[in-house]
Amino acid sequence: MKITVIEGPDSGAERSLESPGTYLIGRSADCELRLSDPETSRRHAAITLAPGRAIVDDQTSRNGTRVNEIRVQHAMLKDGDVIRLGGTHIQVDGLADAAPAPETTLRIADPSMRVLTSLNHRDADLVAGSRVAGPDADRENTMLRGVGEVSNILVSSVARQPLLRQVLDRMKALLDADSACVMLWDSDNDEWSFHAVSSSRHEGSPTVSVSRTIINQAVKDGMALLTDNPMADDRFDPSESIVRQKISSALCAPMTIEDELTGVICIDRRNRRDAFTPIDLRFTATVANILGVYLEKLRIQDDYIKQERLAAVGQVIAGLAHYAKNIITGLQLSVGAIQRMLKRETYDTMDTCVQAIATEEQRLTNLILDMLSYAKDREPLRMEMNINDVIAAVVRPFIQALCHQSIRLEQHLEPELPSLMAEKNALHRVVLNLFVNAMDALRDNQGRDKRICITTALSEDQTHIEITMWDSGCGVPKNETENIFGVFFSTKGSKGTGLGLAVSRKIIEEHGGTIDVESAEGEWTEFRISLPIELTG
Repeated sequence: MKITVIEGPDSGAERSLESPGTYLIGRSADCELRLSDPETSRRHAAITLAPGRAIVDDQTSRNGTRVNEIRVQHAMLKDGDVIRLGGTHIQVDGLADAAPAPETTLRIADPSMRVLTSLNHRDADLVAGSRVAGPDADRENTMLRGVGEVSNILVSSVARQPLLRQVLDRMKALLDADSACVMLWDSDNDEWSFHAVSSSRHEGSPTVSVSRTIINQAVKDGMALLTDNPMADDRFDPSESIVRQKISSALCAPMTIEDELTGVICIDRRNRRDAFTPIDLRFTATVANILGVYLEKLRIQDDYIKQERLAAVGQVIAGLAHYAKNIITGLQLSVGAIQRMLKRETYDTMDTCVQAIATEEQRLTNLILDMLSYAKDREPLRMEMNINDVIAAVVRPFIQALCHQSIRLEQHLEPELPSLMAEKNALHRVVLNLFVNAMDALRDNQGRDKRICITTALSEDQTHIEITMWDSGCGVPKNETENIFGVFFSTKGSKGTGLGLAVSRKIIEEHGGTIDVESAEGEWTEFRISLPIELTG
């Protein structure tokens, strides 16, 4: 294999890499390919050469490492690839002339025939490799149908966490496994973290532990691994978690996009004689590829939403300047009236002025809180809570106002609801927004039944808590229901900020739930919230 600098200060420099090993590239004197490019780090990247393959790893460089203009941390190389380090472009050639690596590698660890099998993710296409006959045809066809089932799950509209858990549940059932999980790299804490888990919950444990030894080996080699009794293979440290967990067979497949690692799938069997098979490995690696694409799509969507939200915040700041000015004007007028009353020592309208100040202060507080909630991308601070308690806390301060406005409140709250793992203050804000909107919709509803109905219930599959907020108010025009959760949209005219429902939807989605609206113009409106009971990851 040969690497050649084709662009940059060291253009024309080249180096032949013939012996298996690791070769450093950068500005340091101990690098096998030393560069003078000031945009490269002292030890910028390393190429690891093995029979039939070469892998490039970024060495926590300042400007990153790119392969064919895609930023990577760990990537498999092929002939013609161009590695960019800062302003230096290096071309890879001659890799195809090296001894080819086998599609699968069998590793005999000791005379008891304990085997480790690995598979490159590029070769993990179960569909292309399927057979229609042979001793393993039935098993392979079952796994092929499983790939289709996983694909169907991923195109559903279920929230991210429950969806991934459904995928893992299906994989665990097909593979007759004890536990399965998706893990992502947590760069803040420099460790692997659980993103979704499906476990048999042995001995009452609600989570699953995995062998970091196996994960690290799969990530290091860029290969999907099948282990039969991992303790027997010399790659794995017998003092590590595989011993404590008594894992008898395990599958670990990296999820990659263009050879860039996004996470891993880990599946295991415990305390059992039968091990996973190479077909199980190909199925797991195929699903890992599909999940890698899915998670990358979500990442791109999230980045777009963040950019859209930041742009909207700038517009909101300009658009709400007039609204804030009206609030301040109301405060100034009330304060001026009180000052005149104090000067004249006549207090006949003092209560009215104080109430006006309190109202305007609450409007200003709501505006600031909505702005902060909408602008900041955050993970909810979850704790165990009961949604019925949140609803009671929202309604309690409005009891007198409901009587004064002749609004009838009906509450049908399921008393046996399970607890939610959610941020109490955030959900309080959502319920408050919807409740205040319902009261505002009934304010001018003269001569008609004025009613608000709040309902909580457990979903039919008992995985979600469903909350509805119904009012007999003015409703929303049919052509506007699609825009009701958008920034600036308001049916209250100058009295509304156009932020409340946008913030509510953001909070619900941060909790992995959904919020929808249905309305009949001039008759009624109903908001429906669905929140998952259990979130893993």
